[in-house]
Amino acid sequence: MNFVIVLIYIFATITGIFTVGVFAPLVGLAIGFPFHVIFLLTKISKRLTEIERKLDKE
Repeated sequence: MNFVIVLIYIFATITGIFTVGVFAPLVGLAIGFPFHVIFLLTKISKRLTEIERKLDKE
């Protein structure tokens, strides 16, 4: 999962180099950060669901 996040940051930055030049790192952050947040939220949600199921079994 972390590898996918890193690829999104890198891909967005490389794409930004060809479109906005000097501001490519900002484009990488602007695109990569929301994906990072979404991945983290889904990971947290899955973990909470697992914990909830374990607690329901007890």
